[in-house]
Amino acid sequence: MTITQVTISGSTATIKVKPGQQTVPIKGAGIRWNFAGRNYSFTADGITFGKQTYPTQPYGPIDYGPGNNATEYVVCFADTTGAASTWYYNIKFFENSKPTTIWICDPTLVNSASEGGSEDTVNCVIAP
Repeated sequence: MTITQVTISGSTATIKVKPGQQTVPIKGAGIRWNFAGRNYSFTADGITFGKQTYPTQPYGPIDYGPGNNATEYVVCFADTTGAASTWYYNIKFFENSKPTTIWICDPTLVNSASEGGSEDTVNCVIAP
């Protein structure tokens, strides 16, 4: 999944994530998130799934961490509950020129029958 655009305005921001829906095979797989450019980086906990915040979401993510560089983050899924599963998660990132300002975004990952080609726009806030 690619974060194709980041727009920052004061204390709010938006990101565009493509595709908006991603197929997660029932027998598990990995998903790689990356920024389209090199101006932004993920934090060490750049993608987190909120089973504590959203206890009814299906089991799935079993491991996650940085990819080959700070612009990538990888999540590995175990067996899933099948098509139309939905996971809520956070993306945490910073602008490389301002690494002390951490942004938190709350997109949704939907295991669709096929990958969606559209982009989803997601709102972000500065981490407290």
